[in-house]
Amino acid sequence: MDKRQSPEDLDPVIEMWKQNYEDQNGFDAGLWFDGKLVGMIALHYIDWKNKVTSIGYFLAASAEGQGIITKSITRLLDVLFNEMKLNRVIIQCAETNLKSRSIPERVGFINEGISKEAQWLHDHYENIVTYSMLSSDWNR
Repeated sequence: MDKRQSPEDLDPVIEMWKQNYEDQNGFDAGLWFDGKLVGMIALHYIDWKNKVTSIGYFLAASAEGQGIITKSITRLLDVLFNEMKLNRVIIQCAETNLKSRSIPERVGFINEGISKEAQWLHDHYENIVTYSMLSSDWNR
């Protein structure tokens, strides 16, 4: 989001989101709390051959600590594993973003390791931690 300067800058991104949804290749959805848009959750893609997807999320600081992301991911995992019959879900977080990392850890994802300087963020590279969960690990 740091590259966006105006609401119009999101127009091509929104079109891409709509196309991904139409193609059954992921989605982006707003997270609402007390009638306000407080964040977003996304399925970045779906690799149907290997039955793998990746989840992303962000939340306004004012909405933190309410369990919004944890509940959203838990419900989404139930759909991904039990209804869509996917096998593997990945979440990647910046190594220094402890709040974001606490989500997959709390839900039961396995830390697979760190990719060094894997993402450029603002003005520097960030190490990325990859977490995964298999359908066989999901017993809810």
